[in-house]
Amino acid sequence: MNKTEILKDIKVTETIQEAVQQNLNAKMCHMIGGMWIRNTVYLVELSATGVVCRAFEEDHCHFEKLQINQPVGISFQIEHDKFIFDTTVMGFESSVATKGERILLEIPDRIEKMPRRAYEHQAVPGELNVHVLFWHRGHIDNVNHSPTESYWQGSMMNLSAGGAQIAVSSSLAHCFTPGQLVGMQFTPMFYQKPILVEAQIIHLKPDEETRELYLGLEFLGLEVSIDGRNILHRLMDVVEEYAKMNKDKDSGLQDRID
Repeated sequence: MNKTEILKDIKVTETIQEAVQQNLNAKMCHMIGGMWIRNTVYLVELSATGVVCRAFEEDHCHFEKLQINQPVGISFQIEHDKFIFDTTVMGFESSVATKGERILLEIPDRIEKMPRRAYEHQAVPGELNVHVLFWHRGHIDNVNHSPTESYWQGSMMNLSAGGAQIAVSSSLAHCFTPGQLVGMQFTPMFYQKPILVEAQIIHLKPDEETRELYLGLEFLGLEVSIDGRNILHRLMDVVEEYAKMNKDKDSGLQDRID
């Protein structure tokens, strides 16, 4: 069962301190110009005033646009668990010695701890046909290029709490690039309401035999708000259900073989 544990009070500071001591990198998600941006940061210090993160020099263009009091989402992994929380930006400090920007974040009131297995991709069970509607939202690197088409349909191949793989016709290859931002909607189970998320294309994989193009997508912004985390919890439940359906199918096949 993908059980989420809510950490509060001393457990919050203990968890962040452990991440700092291990020099862990974390994913920071925030919005710029109406689009979600996700970058890697290091958790470098926990003080009485807040949590200090260090950004990378090559990501300065994204962090320069951050504002005081802007909401951000943070996620990181420790062993077999994933930790997420939302917080706000309290200040900035340039550091020549570390070749990066230091960002001061407010210490969160709570952290959600969830099993990392929820972020492992599960194949969509064979008896399901999950259609995906998705559309162009922009580019993470501000490329001034719009595809000739901006609205597509595809089939979901696998799903995790953090992303999905979609299959489309290879004839649409010219419409997609890594770093492209899309909105997407899908109904993971026929009796459920649709899920609406924003995502970033991470990689493209063509299959010449099937003449399909596989899009690897990472979901964005789910850590930053209560509504986003509600969607995240729904995704976790779906992933668990997919895993159960796939396991039951494999067990039934093995029984027939035996």
